[in-house]
Amino acid sequence: MTYNRAIGVDLKEGDEILKLLSENIKYRKKLTHIFHRILEQPNIYYDDYKRIYHDLNNSIAEIRLFPNGDNCRVYCKEVMLGGAGLCVIMVVLLEKKKSQKINKFIHQIIDRIKNYEYEL
Repeated sequence: MTYNRAIGVDLKEGDEILKLLSENIKYRKKLTHIFHRILEQPNIYYDDYKRIYHDLNNSIAEIRLFPNGDNCRVYCKEVMLGGAGLCVIMVVLLEKKKSQKINKFIHQIIDRIKNYEYEL
């Protein structure tokens, strides 16, 4: 079964995400696994990809690269594709998250991402 899903990178803020992932083979391998899960599995949410905010107009998720190690996160905005599909847009990289809690700094990231509009 195939799902109507896509993965993208924010053009303005994506350079540091792509740079980190291209320079680190461990991150690339893990991200490939996460992408496969998002694109090919019926349930996209699991330990390495979690929705952290959702309201009527916005859905924000985080990719968790090695949550028990480096704790690097990529914050993503989920955008509906014409009501029949989903595009996960990688927006903000947080190289080292210090806590599992959603603190004030993370709330600022979420609030910033919520206001982004994408043309797909």
